[in-house]
Amino acid sequence: MRKGLMVFPQDLEMDTESERFADRFNVTFRPSSCGRFAQLLRPSWQPRVQVSDVSNPGTNGCDVVPCESCGSPARVGRGYCLSCVLQQGLEYDGENAQHWDDVLEEVKVRGSEWRIGNYQILQQIGRGGMGMIYRARRRNSQHIVALKHILSVHADSREALARFRREPVIVASLRHPNILPIYELRETEDGLPFFTMKHAPGGTLLEAAQSLRHDPRRSVRLIAKVSRAMEYAHGEGVLHRDLKPGNILLDEHGEPLVSDFGLAKSLETPTDLTRTLTSFGTPGFIAPEQAHGPAKDLSSAADIYSIGAMLFYLLTGRPPFLGENALAVIKEAADKPSPKLRTVAPELDRDLEIICAKCLEREPEARYFSAGDLAEDLERWLEGRAIVARRLAAPVRVWRWSKRNPKFAGALAASVVLAVLNLLAIFAISHLLSIVGHARFAHHTVASVRFEDSRERTATLNSVTEAMTLDAADAKIDAAPGSAEEVEADARTSATRQETEL
Repeated sequence: MRKGLMVFPQDLEMDTESERFADRFNVTFRPSSCGRFAQLLRPSWQPRVQVSDVSNPGTNGCDVVPCESCGSPARVGRGYCLSCVLQQGLEYDGENAQHWDDVLEEVKVRGSEWRIGNYQILQQIGRGGMGMIYRARRRNSQHIVALKHILSVHADSREALARFRREPVIVASLRHPNILPIYELRETEDGLPFFTMKHAPGGTLLEAAQSLRHDPRRSVRLIAKVSRAMEYAHGEGVLHRDLKPGNILLDEHGEPLVSDFGLAKSLETPTDLTRTLTSFGTPGFIAPEQAHGPAKDLSSAADIYSIGAMLFYLLTGRPPFLGENALAVIKEAADKPSPKLRTVAPELDRDLEIICAKCLEREPEARYFSAGDLAEDLERWLEGRAIVARRLAAPVRVWRWSKRNPKFAGALAASVVLAVLNLLAIFAISHLLSIVGHARFAHHTVASVRFEDSRERTATLNSVTEAMTLDAADAKIDAAPGSAEEVEADARTSATRQETEL
């Protein structure tokens, strides 16, 4: 074969070497896979750059084109390094994708291996706002780690470099089984920082969300462990500020590991790092006060909100708030109450709805008092026990609503006060009228009684007088003869005495 003549796999018959390679790794070669490899291996005419521009001390003195996928200068075709070519070619054929790790470990490319410090870069596994994350292997060792290297665009920013170096320093003080451990902090030959940490082969919660969608118990169990990890971090004075499914890794046993403390803040000592759009967290998972309020006022309640948003995402497949852009999402979270869990997923349990709602309260003091309280309620739900969270009392909810809608609340309050005053006036008038009516009735009754008493007394007096007259006549007849005047005087005296007694 002439030098410089490129032959593509689909133009060749499968030889014995290919058969031995396939048998060794259980890889099935197919025309589709070969075609994909051919597309990746076709030359692309890109400007060459010096190795020093991509910080590859292993290939100094060579002009190479960096890989479009991972940045490695070990380019072999279409702007990709050999590792990315193999990865993409195998991922194109789902049957062979599971053998990628075995193939990658076997490939040895002398003179074109990309190294950062004392680590050989094997694969890009993530990218953040400040750095790239790679799967790497320590030189002269089979120990696999995750390596985070700051992006070259931040090399001239003292603030970015300080923020990048702060993450491993903060995490190094945390020792918890559900917090991703940091191994070491180093610098490349050109002075750019990088650090290594435990490699979590299980991916992230973001990648596992689809499979967890129909397994609420596992989702709750994972979030409960994340809550326990954050309870420990808060106890150590560390606030994460960027909790989201993409920052929760899964180890080889499926256990969650909280990672990416790049925005972490000390609850005890203030920071002088500038607050930027890339430093306050991810819209959809951050608390409203984190987007609008000063960073110095944040408390552990901000992380509790983010944990609740993650639980909502795992249970429903979407974050609590949606919008066309980040600012729209932030505005939704600040202006509207969070949606009820069961309005999105009616099949879920009401207790889970209450737990999510308590985490996603807009007022920090209305949320769980601590991440430990949240974890306890989640564990109670898993055990089938009654949860501690309860709905807020009606007066508290009214007061908070009035704070959010002051004008409407003022008008409504004025209307209520006016209505109450009218009712009081009507009641007072009715009461006065009833009092006046009772007085008139009582006066009429007293007059009638007095009139009846007077009539009775007159009749009695007449009866007595008549009786006395009859007695006097009888006495006149029966008594001895006397003067008429004496008899009449005695009668009058007796009548007067009788009247006086009456």
